[in-house]
Amino acid sequence: MVYELGRKVLMLVADKRQLDRRVLHEAVTLAKHDFRVNIVSLYPDVCQPTNLPPNVVITELSNESRGGNKKQLEELLKKNIPRTIQEHIYFGLLDPANKLAERFKSLINDDWDILIAHDLPVLPLAFMLHQKQGRGRVVFDAHEIYDEQHDALITKTARNYWRAIEDLYVPQCDGVLTVSSGLAEELRERHSLTAPPTVLLNAFPYVEAFKAKNALYELYDISPKRKIVLCQGGILPNRSLEEFICAWEFLPLPRPALVFLGFGVKGYMQELELLITGLDLQHDVFFGKAVVPDEILEYTCCAALGLISNRGEGKNNTDGSPNRLFEYIQARVPVLSYEHNGVRNIIAQTNTGWVVNWESPEHLAKIIQAMLPEAEAICEEKLAQAAEKFSWENEEPKLLSLINTLT
Repeated sequence: MVYELGRKVLMLVADKRQLDRRVLHEAVTLAKHDFRVNIVSLYPDVCQPTNLPPNVVITELSNESRGGNKKQLEELLKKNIPRTIQEHIYFGLLDPANKLAERFKSLINDDWDILIAHDLPVLPLAFMLHQKQGRGRVVFDAHEIYDEQHDALITKTARNYWRAIEDLYVPQCDGVLTVSSGLAEELRERHSLTAPPTVLLNAFPYVEAFKAKNALYELYDISPKRKIVLCQGGILPNRSLEEFICAWEFLPLPRPALVFLGFGVKGYMQELELLITGLDLQHDVFFGKAVVPDEILEYTCCAALGLISNRGEGKNNTDGSPNRLFEYIQARVPVLSYEHNGVRNIIAQTNTGWVVNWESPEHLAKIIQAMLPEAEAICEEKLAQAAEKFSWENEEPKLLSLINTLT
């Protein structure tokens, strides 16, 4: 295949362990329309997805072959990606975003016509590459409002730093993408953007039907006679996961199974294990296992109800677009979410779930007990309609419209 001028896309990502599926969905969509896409991962050893089109490649800059000692590069990233910063003393001593950009700009030699920077830490690098090449268009995909991560950026110094980075670079972008109408409006107001950001929901590609609904039962060796209430996503602090576990002791016997599915932080998982043991819930609460993104729906579809937790303060936690919401929808699983405008806006259109402000674990237990029969009563046709409406296929035209306009 011969690629025309204007059909080369470079994506910059700083995801650890595995790429955000949003990145992959965008890449595959562009590849289907004859763009050549190079996803450049700043982290080493990122999980390589299967079944990518031939015109999508993933480059790991931390490889020995791509310039330098991998261990040194990983240590630099650990010091400069704020999710991994344990102490805020780095702020004021280092310039994290620009230090990353300086370190990696010489390693990226691929030419490109469109550069998509996925999240704020790589946006300064995008503009250094733009200056280096002297042409092309820069698109910023804001997976979140970066300085609103009150759980990851625990100091005001850190949040102010990233707000300053955003203020400097976002107005220079040729296009802006984000995940919900609430965050789009926030970015538009912050930066007086002439064109509002393009909203691409974190939707999952449409699946017509699921052949079997036993994978999650087999993964945790749960009796198929039990209902499963599922909480997807990282097993990480500051996500109110303890609230779900504590709610389970208030549920009457026989209880449904509470299942957590996702990667976790070792120390925090040990804390949860102690909590489960202390409440004598070892046979009711299951966690510690994760599956690859390509298989997530095969496991999710086994659940009777999908949970979205209270993530605390911050615009992302009230107006964002949680991945798990759209995974639940595509898997035909009714949703129970803590108060969240972004979730409410979607659920209001599907009538396949509830957004509730619970006040305590005991209150949550009463809600779950009431919602499980109601969830079972939602007809399959309504769930299927929601899956079709909120599928990635309905988001693709918005991405293509922006990219084609820029090329």
